[in-house]
Amino acid sequence: MHHSCAAVSLGRALDGATYHAKQDTSAGGVARNIAEGIYKIYGNVNLISAVGNDQNGTYIRKLLPEHCASSIITLGNCPTASFSVLLDRKGDCRLVVGDMEAHQAITTDWVSTFQGHPVMFFEPTDMRIAARPFAARNAKLAALAKRAVKFISPNIHELAEIAQALHYAGPVPRKLMDEYATLDELLTDVKPLGLFVNETIDHVLVTLGHHGVAVFRRTA
Repeated sequence: MHHSCAAVSLGRALDGATYHAKQDTSAGGVARNIAEGIYKIYGNVNLISAVGNDQNGTYIRKLLPEHCASSIITLGNCPTASFSVLLDRKGDCRLVVGDMEAHQAITTDWVSTFQGHPVMFFEPTDMRIAARPFAARNAKLAALAKRAVKFISPNIHELAEIAQALHYAGPVPRKLMDEYATLDELLTDVKPLGLFVNETIDHVLVTLGHHGVAVFRRTA
């Protein structure tokens, strides 16, 4: 995924005018960054992803060791996924625009071809698709995901979607991150979800924005 970030000084609502901004561009996304980090520590990792046959796709491939990129497919019918973020002068996100069509190529059939590999790190990316591996219509594929995925790094909303796919019976939080008054209040909602999902997935790392992360682990 290709990221573009612009910091803009906004004095009023967006109205189609041209504003002065400072722009930065980087390669992502989270899954790519995690794959690179794991490779640097352990050496043996495959990133299952898709890029377009374009400049951004070539750039992302070059940033990864050749072995890491061996499981990335190149598409001829759509561009590499891109993600543009507009921040205000305080650094708060005001607008996000993304073209994620390339991700549609990452199907359950494609992922299942790697079932011989022992461990998977699943980066949910979006709450709308976070539960997809565990709620597959094909019961065999859903069971395979539960066995193969050993690490996940969802935010609270993605965690809730995954918990529901695993048949969590408790209440599901609906608050946005900035609606929690304290860290304790946030953890009150995160903990039961994290413990439940951890019964299926060995390592659950929940991202909590500026509060850091909550880690749930099973060692036996």
